[in-house]
Amino acid sequence: MSNGTPLTTADGTFTHLIGNRCVLRPVIPDDIGLLYRWETGSPLAFRWRLAGQHLSPQAYAESIWSGVLAQFIIVANSHPIGIATGYGADFRHQFCYLAMARFDEHEERTNIGAAHLSVEAFTLLLNYLFNGWDFRKIYMDVPGYNLDQFSSLIGRLCTEEACLIAHLYLGGRYWNLHTLAITRETWNEFRTKHWNSLRLH
Repeated sequence: MSNGTPLTTADGTFTHLIGNRCVLRPVIPDDIGLLYRWETGSPLAFRWRLAGQHLSPQAYAESIWSGVLAQFIIVANSHPIGIATGYGADFRHQFCYLAMARFDEHEERTNIGAAHLSVEAFTLLLNYLFNGWDFRKIYMDVPGYNLDQFSSLIGRLCTEEACLIAHLYLGGRYWNLHTLAITRETWNEFRTKHWNSLRLH
């Protein structure tokens, strides 16, 4: 059982953070201003962790590491375009949570399809977490207004294990909150089958 110490992969390397279309690089203190602007000024602000709330810059800087296991800036064509986070790790029961958001400030400059970037960043983080620690499962809490983004993966890579009805409020209505799960066995099968097409390095 893991105690929070990262594992190595079979070939002795830690994990892959470089894809064909994007790279995951660790969040550093200099990123705080960028992240604060994204989370308070972006059209997606209500859909990410602050849910529209504006913390003071000092409180925000402290809050972004709460419960975080690993946190990355998604970079495409040298431009930061989003954030990918592993959080809520439970090393006794061997699971954690994954969350990711793309903030499209540089949509035109990256000139890369949003769907391809999102899938690649998602699989890079998923691979990092499963390779780094002996998690049995990785969960995602997905609001109903984001569920379509995962429609192609439900049943192939992830399964829905829970649904809280009318749990979240946004845009004048209540939305369900879906908990999706990816098991290590399913990820290993998916990774083996699709690794070449994912073109991760």
